[in-house]
Amino acid sequence: MHRKTQEFFNLSPEEKTLYAQKPGSLEGYGQAFVISEDQKLEWCDMIFLKAIPTHTRKLEFWPKQQPHNFREALDTYSHDMKKIAVSIIGFIAMALRLDAKKLSKAFDGGSYDVRMNCYPPCPEPERVIGISSHADIPRITLLTDCGEITGLQVLKKRSMGVC
Repeated sequence: MHRKTQEFFNLSPEEKTLYAQKPGSLEGYGQAFVISEDQKLEWCDMIFLKAIPTHTRKLEFWPKQQPHNFREALDTYSHDMKKIAVSIIGFIAMALRLDAKKLSKAFDGGSYDVRMNCYPPCPEPERVIGISSHADIPRITLLTDCGEITGLQVLKKRSMGVC
């Protein structure tokens, strides 16, 4: 999946825009949370796809011919990530002395999305943050990186006594 993601972001701008987001939707290729033509955008290319359950997929946003086998790789990847998430939830439940089978079953039937980001070289890197501070809304987020590029930072911020 890492290789297919890189191949996607290496496509020409014209090829990538074949999978562009539609107004009012996050799904597809583009930028997250664009609300104005005048706003300052993050220095990041992104493709966001609904993966599981499979009937929620909007295949018009899933690259079909280029990169070769992208859809197959993403299908396998998303199912593998689902297995990992369900296992992690089971372990968390056991640690909290909850019913691991019951909680894992709830996550087994959940929805899973995939967001792939690319941070292209910037002519003014000192001015780039990448993605602005945010909180992920899903119950669990699995992060993976591609290659030798460092830079992913997860910051903890204390607020109202909760860490």
